[in-house]
Amino acid sequence: GEPLPAEETPHRRTVGRSYAISFYEVTVGQYRAFIEDTQRPVPDACWGVSDTGRWGKLQGYHWLKPGFAQDDEHPIVCVNAQDAQDYAVWLSKKTGQKWRLPTESEWEYAARSESDTVYYWGDALDELCANANGVDQTAKTKYPRWHSYDCNDGYVFTAPVGSYDDNAWGLHDMLGNVWELT
Repeated sequence: GEPLPAEETPHRRTVGRSYAISFYEVTVGQYRAFIEDTQRPVPDACWGVSDTGRWGKLQGYHWLKPGFAQDDEHPIVCVNAQDAQDYAVWLSKKTGQKWRLPTESEWEYAARSESDTVYYWGDALDELCANANGVDQTAKTKYPRWHSYDCNDGYVFTAPVGSYDDNAWGLHDMLGNVWELT
């Protein structure tokens, strides 16, 4: 494979204060409860990958209609940073606990779970499909021009949360599946 850019290779960061992070990504079902409780309007577009494999703003798509099948156990997609922050505020009110998006440094620290390797599972990309939903041979069936890895995780788009091995701290889906908002 191609070498990683310098900003994506392992490096040390100081996180500072202690914090907690969810074991799983926020699911469609959890987000649905937020929408129903707040009566938030459905947006008219979201950023995503078109049928031709190009990234852009997709009119008519939203968290309920991302352009592929999902159920309540899949991670929420087609939300922006403000949607995620509003969800955290709502969740804080519902639970009485303080929730917020992690900083990039906090997210990276949690994703790496103190490992010094390229990925939290090690340096070998050939273990991708056991640990993350990435661009693999399954995705290549939909997007044949994309560079893909020589494994098959069974999902072209999102996988239900917790479908892959967890990292050393018990956190699932820290790499792959969806882009994380920080």
